[in-house]
Amino acid sequence: MSSDDLYRLALYNGILLVAFTSLILALEARRKHSPSGGERQPSQLWSRYKTLLVLAVVFILLPYYPPALSLLVMVLALVAAWECLALLPALGIRPYGKISMALTLSIPLATTVYGLYGWLASIALLAMAASAACCVKQIRRHALPSLAVAWYTGGLSSFMILIRAPETGYGSWIFFLFVVQFTDVGAFFAGKYLGRHRLAPRISPAKTWEGVAGGLLAALVVALLFRFTVPAFTLAETVVFAVLMTLTGLLGDLAASAFKRKVGVKDFSSLLPGHGGVMDRFDSYLFSAPFAWWLLLP
Repeated sequence: MSSDDLYRLALYNGILLVAFTSLILALEARRKHSPSGGERQPSQLWSRYKTLLVLAVVFILLPYYPPALSLLVMVLALVAAWECLALLPALGIRPYGKISMALTLSIPLATTVYGLYGWLASIALLAMAASAACCVKQIRRHALPSLAVAWYTGGLSSFMILIRAPETGYGSWIFFLFVVQFTDVGAFFAGKYLGRHRLAPRISPAKTWEGVAGGLLAALVVALLFRFTVPAFTLAETVVFAVLMTLTGLLGDLAASAFKRKVGVKDFSSLLPGHGGVMDRFDSYLFSAPFAWWLLLP
């Protein structure tokens, strides 16, 4: 990205920061002055916003240097894997935690060093391990979910590293980050204040069709606003990207919700105030990243 593009990016970020801070403060003030009265603690919405603000700063600034993003993805994948593995005993599964964590780390590490070929080699190794586990009845039930966690967290998150590769660049990362993030934001507010028709009540009762529409609208607006970060994109490609990120992000969210419902928990953990765990915050990114990388390839 040129210096002019970086200045424009900083300007847009500043405008969005002021707009969303004003919105959150207005909603918080309205909540505190509601007729129910009484002294109130800061809402989950305010906690959610503060956490999101910190994450936004980290994921906007650090990826300007590709090695920093790689390190960030490795940490993200390891924590996400730990959260998933911690829930497996509730299903009667004794996970091979150390092996799963090692495989989880190996995929983004190989991707950082060797690019797409490193990712393919790691996934091939994971597939061979899964094939071997299938042949041993005594460990099959416990080994396969452990390997699946490595693929889910390490394999899918590694596409974030590929998105920031030299052939795509920092602009592609910013485009992906903002479109997926504001899809979540749009879906959250539309679902919270306009939601009437449930999308998948058996999987995620809070999801509504109005939320999906709000997420799609937000994705389209932000994709058009930040289109300058991917100058090779046509208008049609920008719209396709926004629609695909909305759909894949929704699938990622529903997949994580289905797993949590099976286990019987609301959140993967409580590491991120207002959000739950790392998986709760980044589930949509995992499913969206492979498709985003494919669309962003020059």
